[in-house]
Amino acid sequence: MKMALNLMLALILSCLVGCASKEELQKRKDNAFDSSGTYATIKAESEIDFGMVITNESSASDVLVSVMRPQLTTTETEFFKNLGLDPAKVMTLIGTTMPLGRGKQHELEGGENISDDFGASSKLSVDGDDYVYDSSWTITYRMSGVTLKSDMIMRGYLTATAVKSTPSTDANGKPVTKRESYSQSLKFAASNGKPFYMQYFGSWTGAISINSGVNSDANKITSLTLVSTGADTYSLSAGYSSITRDGKTFNYQAINYSVVDLAKNDIPTLQINFKGDDGSYLILYGEIWSLGTFTGSLVYVSGTTTTSLGSFTFKKVK
Repeated sequence: MKMALNLMLALILSCLVGCASKEELQKRKDNAFDSSGTYATIKAESEIDFGMVITNESSASDVLVSVMRPQLTTTETEFFKNLGLDPAKVMTLIGTTMPLGRGKQHELEGGENISDDFGASSKLSVDGDDYVYDSSWTITYRMSGVTLKSDMIMRGYLTATAVKSTPSTDANGKPVTKRESYSQSLKFAASNGKPFYMQYFGSWTGAISINSGVNSDANKITSLTLVSTGADTYSLSAGYSSITRDGKTFNYQAINYSVVDLAKNDIPTLQINFKGDDGSYLILYGEIWSLGTFTGSLVYVSGTTTTSLGSFTFKKVK
């Protein structure tokens, strides 16, 4: 009975610190940055110099990382030598292009690339393959990093782990395998040169909820697209040339906005205008709080009068 209670307590405690709801896990994926691209290390901030390519697989939260370098660092070389391992053999095993994230378990709850702070940052964790050095030793690598929205530089660690497995026996004489683990981490900072506002461009998917009693077909809009219209301008469209209210047609009005507004504001405001023949408007107006939350209102504007007709929430397609 005591053992069962202890096990139950352990399960409860583990869930208190690591069992997020399905809704929370989905938010972590929705708010994660699109980290794909080609990266170069910032040498002044790094203990290791490498090239890196991140590719999205099934989504931006399911990634494949390729680390490219010609040789081990001095720190890694000494680490393996101190364990009695041949660094040249290790380098041959892992290769000059080392893949990370090919389906192995990762340490983050929700995916290999997530945001658990409502889009202020994105966290990445990917494990490499198990490389069998010999009958006793196995070597693997893990990359973990955090990218802040404010500067879009990934900062983290590339960690080498060597595990030694030795046949042994337990207190009852039963054969067991004794495992000893040794790790060496190398700090890095890397950038793909893309400012955060570029993450806003592309498709957003969601829904418009029309207020009770309002006669409008604006809820047919289920996606928005933010596109670049010039070197310093962008436009937001809804995929329809017109929408209606009370039988009256409002036509889409293309407007170019300044990219500066996207770049400088932590929570940029965006809008789409549909203009009626009498000069009145139906306007979708909202704020992008994160890549998972673009929320706002559908309003009718006539002269100085503004009437709320509904609300909307969209999230970025990645």
